[in-house]
Amino acid sequence: MGRIKRDHQYQTLKRLHNAIDGKCYLCMCDLDEDDMTKDHVFPKSLGYTITRNMMPAHKKCNLEKGDRFPTVEEIEFACNVYDSIYLTFSPRTIPESKLFTKPIEHFINLLAA
Repeated sequence: MGRIKRDHQYQTLKRLHNAIDGKCYLCMCDLDEDDMTKDHVFPKSLGYTITRNMMPAHKKCNLEKGDRFPTVEEIEFACNVYDSIYLTFSPRTIPESKLFTKPIEHFINLLAA
């Protein structure tokens, strides 16, 4: 089952990559599939899953971003890209996570302001 999930994630990542014209969502430079990583827009280290929470990024950009929360602009961009491929950007927290996490609604409210 894990293999199927990874394949599904890879197909989604490729769709996202195509939707942003083969660019890294963090630096907006060209991104070859060989250098592409799945960036957790909302960080895994802070309790978020990869489901509906990934964007294509260079390995270097992904490492530089680290575990910081996304900017409002990054959230808005991810929402728009997901909408363009008929998916919903909808980060989820890991149920058993004891880490403090801000719910996605907090960031959506920032977009509305």
